[in-house]
Amino acid sequence: MNKKQSLLEQMIALSLLAYVVGVWFGEAIRDVVYGKLAIDQVPDALLNKPSVDPNLHPKWLLYSGLFVLLKQKLRLPRKQLDAVANAAATAFAHLICGDVRSFV
Repeated sequence: MNKKQSLLEQMIALSLLAYVVGVWFGEAIRDVVYGKLAIDQVPDALLNKPSVDPNLHPKWLLYSGLFVLLKQKLRLPRKQLDAVANAAATAFAHLICGDVRSFV
């Protein structure tokens, strides 16, 4: 229980950041496992509309990224899991530190 507003705002920001990271990592796993995307296609799929055909991969539409991460208990090889984590981190970094158009 936070008694100061600044501490409450920090706790909410940390919770939202954890949620977003979980969603992005789960979406990356979902794209690789159910969407059959290659690892190098994951950052583009996370930042843009993914190029997954739902007719060929119906499970890709059934589950959200956070559900895949928390409830599906998918087992990936360590090398593939590391590659998916790096791809999700790269896409998240491009989202946070992306080019911002300005008139400066």
